[in-house]
Amino acid sequence: MAGDAEALTSDVVEKFVGRKKPGLLSFLIDTNTNTIYPVPYDVEHFQLAAKICRVSTEDIDYDPQIASHIVTGFIEIQLTDDAYRVGRASIGHSSLEFRHRVQHTPQQLAKAKQLLEQFIKNGDVPHTDPLDVDIFTKRRFIIRG
Repeated sequence: MAGDAEALTSDVVEKFVGRKKPGLLSFLIDTNTNTIYPVPYDVEHFQLAAKICRVSTEDIDYDPQIASHIVTGFIEIQLTDDAYRVGRASIGHSSLEFRHRVQHTPQQLAKAKQLLEQFIKNGDVPHTDPLDVDIFTKRRFIIRG
């Protein structure tokens, strides 16, 4: 599917940063295909999830679990000394999970975390080592790191 990305590059940052708030990148992580999709400015997570799943948004509202393998991801980007740097990263918390009731298994969350970490490490944007990715669960608990 067009629109996926292999790594967190400066090009990805420049094209997609600031969708909802300055410095924030939004992604959907398909844990079935190991694919990461940056969310464009004019698209909601929910709409892109439906497109990835090849169903309508109404289908997901009727049966949220058809999109359970699609996990939201966020990366905070900091601009320091005219260069980008990864701040925090997190998964599992957007309107897809909260408003549309899509829930993920612990295995899907763990895989999404691993995929997002690898996506960041494969790129050219500096990050902390070790890299911390927070996981938000269906009960809105946060698992740090």
